[in-house]
Amino acid sequence: RLHQARKAQERFDAILELAGLEKDADNLANTEFDREKSKFEDTVTFDMMPANLNSNHLLGRVPSIKSRLLERDAEKLDSEGRWQARRVILTSRRVILTLPSEDIVRDSIPLCEIERVHVNKSEEQSNGSKPLAIFDSGFGTIIGEDSWRKLNIFTREDGYNSGMTYHLRVEDEEDQLFLQKCIEEMRLRALEQQEVVRASCLKTMKRRLRKFYEMRAYQSLTTLLILLNFLQNVVQAEYQANDPFVQYCFDCLDTSLTSFFIFDISLNLVCNWFWDFFEVGWNVLDLAIVIVSVANLFYTNMPGVSSLRLSTLWRFQCGRLPTHSLCSSS
Repeated sequence: RLHQARKAQERFDAILELAGLEKDADNLANTEFDREKSKFEDTVTFDMMPANLNSNHLLGRVPSIKSRLLERDAEKLDSEGRWQARRVILTSRRVILTLPSEDIVRDSIPLCEIERVHVNKSEEQSNGSKPLAIFDSGFGTIIGEDSWRKLNIFTREDGYNSGMTYHLRVEDEEDQLFLQKCIEEMRLRALEQQEVVRASCLKTMKRRLRKFYEMRAYQSLTTLLILLNFLQNVVQAEYQANDPFVQYCFDCLDTSLTSFFIFDISLNLVCNWFWDFFEVGWNVLDLAIVIVSVANLFYTNMPGVSSLRLSTLWRFQCGRLPTHSLCSSS
């Protein structure tokens, strides 16, 4: 119903814009305007419009009673400096502010984005005297005793509420401290749960990357590229081409193979970080060859690169089909 209301409102606004721009086609615009207006009225009744088109209702409805951990009556300080009656609902994931007579969410504060909850000590708490406050009685401004206890909720600047500070107050000091304690406790639990979810996501990503890395097709591709790399070294050493174009082709092939082997060793590091990677000698050898090969791309004719190339034959003679990369350099 909300989606239909938005679509109807968009058509309605489009016709309004069309009626304002097309001055030479007033009759056509009026006809389309009346037609779309009737469609809009048939789709969404005027009783539905305040509940569907009001931006305050886009946050949804309050959760069910089973999901509510705490519920208290309080007041919130608005942008104009006036205190508005609110109902504070605490769930396992967020703090919800709503009107006492509504089930529509007015403000939503994720617990994991709360930096701290600060309690303002009133003058009565500090020296025993009740502070004075200004009230609007409806017949004028009066000065009376302020017995409310204030509570400030600070949010992260990069979070959902963009660093907004929520100023609340309750009547009882016991409710003030209890509300602060509950929000702080649930905030810590939400942060712990967020860390668990992040760790779980990292484990899932590593498991999927390892599954891809251990695929037979990927290992076969890596082996073929290692053989191509070795054949390139042999042909390049025997050919000793003086043709610039042939040398350019060798350089392009060498750079392409080195780029793939950088990707391969990086994938191996991510899948087996940290000790699972370095406790295997073949992995350390691959990493050393990759580093030397990358350095030789920028500093040509480095000594010792040819000796590292011989490790390819050594690994095949040892009966160890390499599952990791072996880089070459021109």
